[in-house]
Amino acid sequence: MIHGFLENLAVWHLGLAPVLRDEFRITTYDLRGHGRSDLTPNGYTPAGLAADLEALMDALNVGRATLVGRSFGADVALRFCARCPDRVAQLVAIEPALVGGLAHRGDEAWGGWSYWGGQLERVGVTLPPEKRTDLQFLLEQTVRTPAFDGPFGLGPRHRDQLLRLIGDTALLTECGEVLDMTRDLVRGIRTPTLLVYGARSPFLASFDFLRASLPRCRTLIVPDAGHLKPWERTRMLGDEIRRFLREGERASAPAIADRSTAGAMPVELPGR
Repeated sequence: MIHGFLENLAVWHLGLAPVLRDEFRITTYDLRGHGRSDLTPNGYTPAGLAADLEALMDALNVGRATLVGRSFGADVALRFCARCPDRVAQLVAIEPALVGGLAHRGDEAWGGWSYWGGQLERVGVTLPPEKRTDLQFLLEQTVRTPAFDGPFGLGPRHRDQLLRLIGDTALLTECGEVLDMTRDLVRGIRTPTLLVYGARSPFLASFDFLRASLPRCRTLIVPDAGHLKPWERTRMLGDEIRRFLREGERASAPAIADRSTAGAMPVELPGR
């Protein structure tokens, strides 16, 4: 299970992982620079993070798995499907931000800016007009604001580490390289995919792109939901994920990106 932008593996254990663990073997892990993984200067492109996932699966002797990714984690999962198609049985992509959000950093017309700014203003943050489409400024304000949950599902935990990740690494430059996921590349992803979005998600442009491009795609739109978080609608999502996995063709016993990592030893991944 692959968490989203500036989150960590703990978000899965707030809802969705407990719903699924009785039936599936689960692994959650921290992306590079997030949670307890090392903070490196670079290596944050979706392609680079997909390479990290490949190294992790090698280290854990996981040959093939089902991937569940949320937001930027779903982007990484899509890139992994393109990179290592034989190692993915099925994909559950929850709110991929592809061609939305980070990729729209220079597009003032993207509706996510007003969605995000409105949430900040509701908790008392003043946004200068020139900062309303400034990705780094908005992320820093989100991280610094207690009890605020921005469109990427961020929270205030590990605030100092997140600020270093935003300000001292190539994350913001490299993560925007989701744009190299062209329609032709996405059309080449043959992995059976469950594509999940909230009806009020700011990333519905990504939904339209992926629905039209993925050749083996089932879609689920969750009514009255924004950018779905791992602890929202977990019973309903768990039921839909179980149904999708049961109906899919499985070459081996089901594994949702692997198994619980509580108490596991850290895995050293190659630096970039």
